[in-house]
Amino acid sequence: MSATERQVAIREQGVRVARSAFLPTVSVQTVYAGQAFPQGLFDFTGLRWQPDWTASVSIQLPIFTGFRRQAEMAQAKVELRRAELQLTQL
Repeated sequence: MSATERQVAIREQGVRVARSAFLPTVSVQTVYAGQAFPQGLFDFTGLRWQPDWTASVSIQLPIFTGFRRQAEMAQAKVELRRAELQLTQL
């Protein structure tokens, strides 16, 4: 595979990455830790450690990003077309 064919393949992946900006993002997070509860206000002797577990799920849906996603998608398509034209010239 020549360098120009590889460049076309890279630019195709760039278009896929730009297209993925239109999809929602899902993230899952868990934290397991311990919390200390002192007996008095400044009494740090005889601390009781209690386990604490927190879990969260969040979904982010890009609604409006100032036309940035559309511009990135158009730029990726232009770069792909340029790489394809370079390949045909060879």
